Amino acid sequence: MNILLWSAAVAPLTWHYCGAVKIRGDTAVVTLCSLFSALFILLYATNRSLSASLSYSTLLLSIHILTVSGITLLYRISSWHPLRAFPGPLSYKISNLRRAYTTSTGKRHEIIKDLHEKYGKFVRIGPNMLSINSSTAVSQIYTQASCMDKSDAYILGREKNLGLFFVTQREQHNIRKKAWISAFSPSALAAYHPFIEIRAKALEKCVETRTDEVTQSVNLTECIQHWAYDLMGDIVFGGSSRLELMEDGDPDEYVKGVQLATMMFEILGEVPWLFDILWYLPVTQVLRSFENRAGQMMKIRRFNNSDGQNDIAGHLMGERGTHSTQLTDGELAVEGTLAITAGSDSTSPMMAFIFYFLISNPSKLNRLRQELDEAFPNATPLSSTVLASLPYLNAVIDESLRLGTPFPGLPRVVPPEGVCIDGVRIPGGTIVSVPAYTQQTSVENFSPKPEEFIPERWIDPEYTTNRSALMCFSFGPFSCLGRNLAIHELRFTVAHLMSTLDFSFPDDFDPSLFRANVLGIRTTVFRYPLLVAARRR
Repeated sequence: MNILLWSAAVAPLTWHYCGAVKIRGDTAVVTLCSLFSALFILLYATNRSLSASLSYSTLLLSIHILTVSGITLLYRISSWHPLRAFPGPLSYKISNLRRAYTTSTGKRHEIIKDLHEKYGKFVRIGPNMLSINSSTAVSQIYTQASCMDKSDAYILGREKNLGLFFVTQREQHNIRKKAWISAFSPSALAAYHPFIEIRAKALEKCVETRTDEVTQSVNLTECIQHWAYDLMGDIVFGGSSRLELMEDGDPDEYVKGVQLATMMFEILGEVPWLFDILWYLPVTQVLRSFENRAGQMMKIRRFNNSDGQNDIAGHLMGERGTHSTQLTDGELAVEGTLAITAGSDSTSPMMAFIFYFLISNPSKLNRLRQELDEAFPNATPLSSTVLASLPYLNAVIDESLRLGTPFPGLPRVVPPEGVCIDGVRIPGGTIVSVPAYTQQTSVENFSPKPEEFIPERWIDPEYTTNRSALMCFSFGPFSCLGRNLAIHELRFTVAHLMSTLDFSFPDDFDPSLFRANVLGIRTTVFRYPLLVAARRR
């Protein structure tokens, strides 16, 4: 009995050490296994039987772990915790597992918005995490030169080859970003335009080819997803990608695999210690599968090296641009994966939502079509410069991004000295985020009718429109470098399809059911396909 009491008595020391020193989950498991082995050997050496030694070792370790867990839970809801003054549901305060579950539902953006409506501007959504629904907090957290570092939610298990997205410290991120900057320069974007034009025409053909002869409808979400991957394959690897999903379909389920990997990364990122443990198990193999594919494409691209080829891989490998950052083959594979998945898995839902909102609002669709017809009469070739100047086209894109990007917050770590946001002091080491969807549908930022599709709010001064509250591309040093490329792709492809095809919903399509079945888990999952009828104009 004395040894059992001893096991519980030393638990506070373990709790204090774990709180003072960051210990990864896999390291903790190895430590516990070593401790269990040591206990078993010591007990067995005292002439206990094998089964008794095994049972007693298990009991001792269980008591110790349960005591440490109990102390941890009590501390998190106690008056001694640094975040004790911030309101929030009890289940969120005691464990990150609650937030991980919320993320897994695909409705985190709506749940967090509801929590802010109930608890106010500051909501405690984790033992050490705050959600801050404030547009003024965006500058302090994300945009200033001294913005906060990313949290451990961005760490990809034990992956050694870190891509730009997974670099959490601002200074290291700025160094790594140098390899990417030239790939998104104005001259580089102009060089990618032929790919965009070719793939826009291919998407038009894909929509017509896949239209069912009986129902006269087509799954537009699938067509757009395949378009996005084909296009990014061209832009990233030139002619070396061998991605032709619009033509061949997706027999290897690349789209599904990437979405599954992204969802797993997002959910497990809420519980980094669990991610560390699962990293070694087959369940996380999906996270590496597309990386292996991208690595193969990068090797083919290097073998087919051509000074005349305009693609992102050329910039990353140093064939173009002036950066001196030397990336290893492993790093190039990760960056190639990042480029294709980030470029396709983000752009495709944006495009799908644009058509969903337009077809759901015929008057908006007709106004956009009129603007395009006046800008490009008599089948005049589309001009990127002219498209960039069309107010209603750009308003439609902005409004679709506002309502159609169900992103959660972007977690950052408060520096050790702490910070004051909206007059409230937040302790150093706290993880904070501004909920993007909540900001983008807030009546303070967008009124009237913030949850309705009204492109006019971006061009009519009678509406309240806080442009800085559109957070889908993030802000500051960690912002998305591909923003201008994504907008260019959307402008041109939407304009091309609108100029060549008429779109409507089939009689049996339920728009409300489509919207209700959209899941946001960093990637956007459409459980209910966007079925449309497309006819040549």
